[in-house]
Amino acid sequence: MKTFKSVVMVRTPPSAVYECMRDHLPDLARAIPDVDSVVELHRGAADGRAVEILNEWRVRDHIPAALKRLLGAGELGWLDRGRWHDLTCSWSIEPFFLQGQIACSGSTRFEPAMAGKGARVTLEGTFEIKQGFLLSSASVLEKPVLSFAEFIVTTVLPKNLRSLVEAAASYVDRQPSKTL
Repeated sequence: MKTFKSVVMVRTPPSAVYECMRDHLPDLARAIPDVDSVVELHRGAADGRAVEILNEWRVRDHIPAALKRLLGAGELGWLDRGRWHDLTCSWSIEPFFLQGQIACSGSTRFEPAMAGKGARVTLEGTFEIKQGFLLSSASVLEKPVLSFAEFIVTTVLPKNLRSLVEAAASYVDRQPSKTL
């Protein structure tokens, strides 16, 4: 199991960044070069205080065709299940490929920073691919594929988080009353 963590700080209050990311993620995702779209499939209240959201992410395809065939991947993307409550989003990701073989979950916390004038957004999670996820004829490629997947989680995910948080802060800052 691989753990990962990323921290981003912005000069916008944490509650405003939290609400913006929760309520405007499809619009904010346009700030991420590798993302084609984020579509909110479901939004509902849980226990009267939490908001549960199911998003479908579609990403630009930068994977060689041979690797996509090996992984059984058609379109690249995932379902993102988030539970938003008390300035924290607990989430899990279900990729469209290698279904049942990948476990990725974690949380994103929105905390005060900069003497209360800013936000520290911390993403922490775990990522695991089950051993033997490739057919035996392709098992020699399992280690490189795993390394590639870990690279995505440990470098692309933090970069994308930074883009989202900065886009949310910019969105909030453009609002006349600083509220959503």
